Amino acid sequence: MSYNPARVLGLDKLDGRGTLKVGAVADIAIADPDEKWIIDPEQFQSKGKNTPFGGTFVYGKVKMTIVDGNVVYQQK
Repeated sequence: MSYNPARVLGLDKLDGRGTLKVGAVADIAIADPDEKWIIDPEQFQSKGKNTPFGGTFVYGKVKMTIVDGNVVYQQK
């Protein structure tokens, strides 16, 4: 899900994006695919709150996002 898109865009040649190799850029999303939760538009970070999915039970929740080795999002 990350190597081929990076390869297609030529990013793998620049700094190893799309892999978890030593020395590569650490761009990682950590998710729990089994966590069940309800979509609440009021919790959106965006100003846009329109969605037909509000109140829907879904599975899979991002727990942490790391960009260039820095944590930029962590579930509270």
